Amino acid sequence: MRGEELIPDVFREGIPGWEELEPQIREWLEAGLDLEAIRERIFDHIMLHLEDEDAEDADLKAMEMAFEATSGLIANLPVSEENLERLLDYIRGYHDWWAYQRLLSDFLPLMTEEQMRDALDRAGRVFIPEVVREWERNVRKEQARRRRRA
Repeated sequence: MRGEELIPDVFREGIPGWEELEPQIREWLEAGLDLEAIRERIFDHIMLHLEDEDAEDADLKAMEMAFEATSGLIANLPVSEENLERLLDYIRGYHDWWAYQRLLSDFLPLMTEEQMRDALDRAGRVFIPEVVREWERNVRKEQARRRRRA
């Protein structure tokens, strides 16, 4: 992810000290940190750089920005085994649409049948049926592609 945009502008809007944070996120990814740990570090960075950190809702604002930035990071993660594991781990604790979208579209070729079933099952409990149906179609296409190759 060296030359690529790490997190699109729309996801990092308003994050103070972004110039300092971006290289840190790259280091955390290279060090193998999971997405929850990265999100927590983004939150800590935001809290340190908020101009009005004593405001009543500063921690909520910082948490919202950290989750939004993590979603943006997920939207741009390169497809790899390491990032597959990061995403599978992340959906065990968070219902992030971007995590499911990436898993059940871009990461399908790397997933086992069990991982696909588990992700779809979790998605079905969280998201509206119209969204899940799109992901089910993606899984069926991947399964058909695998059968043709076998």
